[in-house]
Amino acid sequence: MTTKQDPKRHKRGQGEASVYQLPAGSWRGALSPGPGIPRKYFRGRTAEEVRAKIRKAETMLDGGLALPNEALTVRQCFDRWFETKEPSLRRSTRIHYEGTFRLHVLPTIGGIKIVQLTPTAVTRLYAQLRNNGVGGSALVHVHRYLNNMLKWAHRMEIVQRVATSQVDAPREPRSEMRFLDELESRRLLATCEGKRLSALFHVLLGTGLRIGEALALTWGDINAETKRLQVTKSLIQRRGGLKVEETKTVAGIRDVPVPSGVLDALSDHRRAMNEESLRKGEDWTSPRKPVFVTEAGTHFSPSNFLTRVFKPVVLRAGIEGRVRVHDLRHSYASLALSRGASLAAVSKALGHAKISTTLDMYVHALPSDVGQLSEIMGAVYA
Repeated sequence: MTTKQDPKRHKRGQGEASVYQLPAGSWRGALSPGPGIPRKYFRGRTAEEVRAKIRKAETMLDGGLALPNEALTVRQCFDRWFETKEPSLRRSTRIHYEGTFRLHVLPTIGGIKIVQLTPTAVTRLYAQLRNNGVGGSALVHVHRYLNNMLKWAHRMEIVQRVATSQVDAPREPRSEMRFLDELESRRLLATCEGKRLSALFHVLLGTGLRIGEALALTWGDINAETKRLQVTKSLIQRRGGLKVEETKTVAGIRDVPVPSGVLDALSDHRRAMNEESLRKGEDWTSPRKPVFVTEAGTHFSPSNFLTRVFKPVVLRAGIEGRVRVHDLRHSYASLALSRGASLAAVSKALGHAKISTTLDMYVHALPSDVGQLSEIMGAVYA
């Protein structure tokens, strides 16, 4: 005897989804992505909600996309991302990346499923960090690193959206820059004259190098004939001590023009270092030796230069206001632009990757020629 088959029921083909109600009242659906691939399960309050999720998954599979791993947490995603990222990072950068995540991100959202990380959750994280006193550059780094991880997860088809791209990025507070004018610059150089590291002041103010770049210079980096010095590395100060590391960016590796006055100061400094090292039976002036060294012939640390040399000289020079070592770099750019140097030339000397960075920082120093516009355009009508 044959049984009449219910027209609403039919035998499902391979890969077709099934939807059924659970004893608790919710609904569950299953989809087989393909041969040898475990079934994917979906849950919802209604059958139609589950079917909608399945249809979306089927559309993704038809488009060649992988289904998101809904069980993967933010912490697990970080571990996977960091494993791929770590080999390409400098040691100091690796420490900063990992420390930022483990201190500020993972304690709050580490247990959240990565596919459930919403813009609202990210906004709440930032608000909580602010309430806990985390702000400024630290919050900017949290956003930058979290955004990098989520972009990677999107490329790997782990998530279908980048939650951080839909929130307002925290702004990095720009510390107030101090610019020495020509009179203050001359007074500073005159005050440090005769000091053991007077040439370092000339290099910082006359070339715009960062303090780490200047302290990493070797005698082989300086070419008196071409009046250029080569920047390829930087002296980094960490808890474990001093370390010379390669310059991070392509733009940071550069040849910088050196004024004659700076070359003269370096020549005098080399002569003094040669005499000092010979008295100790050593050689401090060969091409691979650091230009600026301690009395033991080792690298001079940025912190020691700041406290033992820079601050006392600034104080004796009578320069008012707070002046940082980095402000000599700002002063170099400001003075060069105000005297007519091109924005492109200054940007290249500073090692900026984008000329817009230089413009944003030093637009105040550009000569104002608004008054000449009418004369320039008037020539068109002449």
